[in-house]
Amino acid sequence: MNAAVDDVEEAMKRHFAIGGMIGVIVFAISWINNRTPYVIAAFPDVFTVLSLLILLAVAIWIHFTEERPQTFVAALRGSIAIAGVTGLVFGAGLFVLAVTRFAGSAVPVAVFGFVAAFVSVVVCGAVVGAVTWVLRARPTAA
Repeated sequence: MNAAVDDVEEAMKRHFAIGGMIGVIVFAISWINNRTPYVIAAFPDVFTVLSLLILLAVAIWIHFTEERPQTFVAALRGSIAIAGVTGLVFGAGLFVLAVTRFAGSAVPVAVFGFVAAFVSVVVCGAVVGAVTWVLRARPTAA
């Protein structure tokens, strides 16, 4: 196979692994903090939001360091790939939590929770990716 194709495949495997781990961690934090009966929130407290933003920022910074994207679009593509996997795992966890907590009677609410979690994580990933690109692209003083 082509070396460029191998590099892309390796990058996608890293995006899946990192995004999946972040999704599991953020879901675990959200699940622990969803203590109120008959109520489920994707981000029940500030700690959940901050943990998502910090974990995404670290993962995206590492992505930029390892892959060194040359354009803003390439940087944003990698950031959204990581955030997309994170959103899928986090949203799926919230879906299962909603279905089990409400005994399967609130599937529409669970679907809404999945979509809201997924979209919010992808938007956060895009914003973190854009901010990271700007911070890394600044010229350093000599």
